[in-house]
Amino acid sequence: SCGNNYNHKAFQRKDFTKSLALKCIVFTNGWDNKSCRKSLYFCVKVIAVHEFGHALGFSHEQNRPDAPRECQKERQGGDGDVYLSEYDPDSVMNYCNPEWSGGGTLSRKDIEGLQKWYNTPATSKPTIYRNTKETFFKIVNINANDILNIRYLPNPRSKKIGKIPYDKRCVAYLNKNKQYKSSKWVKITYKGIQGWVNYKFLHKNENPNCFSFYKVINVDYDDVLNIRQSSNFSSKKVGTILPNKCCVLKLDESFHNKKKWFMVKYNSIIGWVNSHYLMQQATGVCNSC
Repeated sequence: SCGNNYNHKAFQRKDFTKSLALKCIVFTNGWDNKSCRKSLYFCVKVIAVHEFGHALGFSHEQNRPDAPRECQKERQGGDGDVYLSEYDPDSVMNYCNPEWSGGGTLSRKDIEGLQKWYNTPATSKPTIYRNTKETFFKIVNINANDILNIRYLPNPRSKKIGKIPYDKRCVAYLNKNKQYKSSKWVKITYKGIQGWVNYKFLHKNENPNCFSFYKVINVDYDDVLNIRQSSNFSSKKVGTILPNKCCVLKLDESFHNKKKWFMVKYNSIIGWVNSHYLMQQATGVCNSC
């Protein structure tokens, strides 16, 4: 590395959207740092690779909520909002890497993350949503600015308990259907309301964007995350999820006392988990989960 007294500022962008002109400015206490004087190329390379990572949209790895606590003490800059892999101790974007920024060499997860995000031919497109039995519907046959009623029972005279806007595209099916006279009714969940809608207003949506996967965070290694029957902490426990478990499928979301809750499916159990304990993952990551 460049030593304890090494400070740097690399690749300041000059109107990066209009030109690729980058100015590399490396401050090493007047170039007196011996490590960098002897291997200037190495120092510039390490900084360049790291800063190009930022230019491509990547945040610091140690900022992640699933990074070790001692690494999170080195948090710097903005946090990412999409996670393309598990926490990567070897990432060039990680200040906590035992080798300074990975020596400027991309880790395996760095490469996979870039391929997934920029859809390069070297990686396959996300496929896990094809392997799940869950179904999502989009609303059809409803006039613009109209709504689809959610009913307590599967018939048109039953009490209305909710409504879905005409343009919703990812309404989760709860794997229950019933026939009422000549019409088919299915049970769905929308914004925390579970009820019945007429199937003629639904069409199966296989768009992968409907399938959101999450990893468990903020749970100690010797503890578990409780799945609850409804979206509040006093609700009955219906299951548990192990710490750091990944690829938990989200079906719906709702708010209770200003706290966000997710309806999830895990090991055939469907229930509610507080969003504080879940971190969204890129769909492609779950192909190997």
